[in-house]
Amino acid sequence: MLEKTIRHLLYLTIFFNLTFPKCGIKVSGIPLTVGSILPIFILILFIVNCIRLKRIRLDRTSKIILLGSIFFSFKGLIIICFGSSSLSQVLQFSMPLAFYPLIYIFIRTSFTEHRVVDDILKIVAISFFIVSAYAMLQQVFGIGAVQVPGLTVNYTDYADNGPLWYTQKNNGVTSSDQKIISTYQNGNVFGSSLVLMFPLVFCYLFKRYNRIAIMSVVLFSITGALTLSRTCWLGIAIVFSLASLWFAKRARTKLLLCVSAIILSFLGIFILSVCFPTVSERITATDASAITRAGGRIEPLTRLIGSTVNTGFLPLSLLLGPFGLIEQDGFAYEMTPFAILNFSGIIGLMIWLLSVFSGFRDSYHVSDSTKRIVAGGTIAVVAWFIMATIDGSYWTPPTALNLFTIIALVQVAKNTKERSGKNAYC
Repeated sequence: MLEKTIRHLLYLTIFFNLTFPKCGIKVSGIPLTVGSILPIFILILFIVNCIRLKRIRLDRTSKIILLGSIFFSFKGLIIICFGSSSLSQVLQFSMPLAFYPLIYIFIRTSFTEHRVVDDILKIVAISFFIVSAYAMLQQVFGIGAVQVPGLTVNYTDYADNGPLWYTQKNNGVTSSDQKIISTYQNGNVFGSSLVLMFPLVFCYLFKRYNRIAIMSVVLFSITGALTLSRTCWLGIAIVFSLASLWFAKRARTKLLLCVSAIILSFLGIFILSVCFPTVSERITATDASAITRAGGRIEPLTRLIGSTVNTGFLPLSLLLGPFGLIEQDGFAYEMTPFAILNFSGIIGLMIWLLSVFSGFRDSYHVSDSTKRIVAGGTIAVVAWFIMATIDGSYWTPPTALNLFTIIALVQVAKNTKERSGKNAYC
């Protein structure tokens, strides 16, 4: 009974974090959404269940995540006690590192049947089409015309700022609705989640519902372009390039398809710019200087590294990070790996990297029935990580939750028993 309750709560958590991530309110500036509160209840039930069973089997990635949870919680506690940062500032960094990755352990230990993977993939696919369709409605009618306070937009944001709340957020949206944000309240966050969802959705639908699979490609390309997020545009090109490298059989074909995918991705965005003036304006505003400076993030990153080196005892700062938080000046904090390095040093960065990638070491050598879904998850995570070196939106919910949900789904697909006599995903 307890295990069944945990599974149902996990289904709801996955759905809300993918579809309605801002459904909720804010208390003292801290978002309390359905997707972030449900994991707290799951954690309580999970602990009770472990006590009842008196044992729990964890894979290597789960152990690394558990170690990271302890390490990052301890580091956050040190900053609160000895630093000058507020509780909400510390929670903004420590929650995505210490708490949100635990969803991997919940999923990995709760789902042991192969059919469950199929159920979760359906949730991911449904969520993808809902947020994409909603994004298109925003493009046609405007953000304010289709918003549902408390569901598609955080109720506190709406109550405090009124119907034009989106013009008050630091997300590049004005009263003319330049960026499409869907239910994520931010174009960059929406773009990151699209990159995480689409490869799995396409790999799940391909050869089962080919027409719907093609529709997902079109929606991914259009909605990704309309986010006006240059990192999302980069993510689109990376996803198509990695897909061509993964599925092509010959080396020459891999190279040809990879180059073609990159060219076609940016050609597609150029074509979309003809249909959507906002895309054209974004392209026009992008020059070589903006690209080489990573959208203004290089200068703050240099200062960030300098502050790390000059803070306290150098070896300790490099290993554990300084006893403070990075400034959000110039969005250097959005460069996820460097922000983690500054927050928790080399040790923290290594723990986080291992928690993300340790389970993918043998992803290419899996049975045919799981190869496509494992490929989709691997492509999603690698593409997101490359994006994250510029802007991964990791610190803004629900990116961290969605990232570790995808990672867990891949591991469950690899390790659960296949349904006899039927190819599950191909």
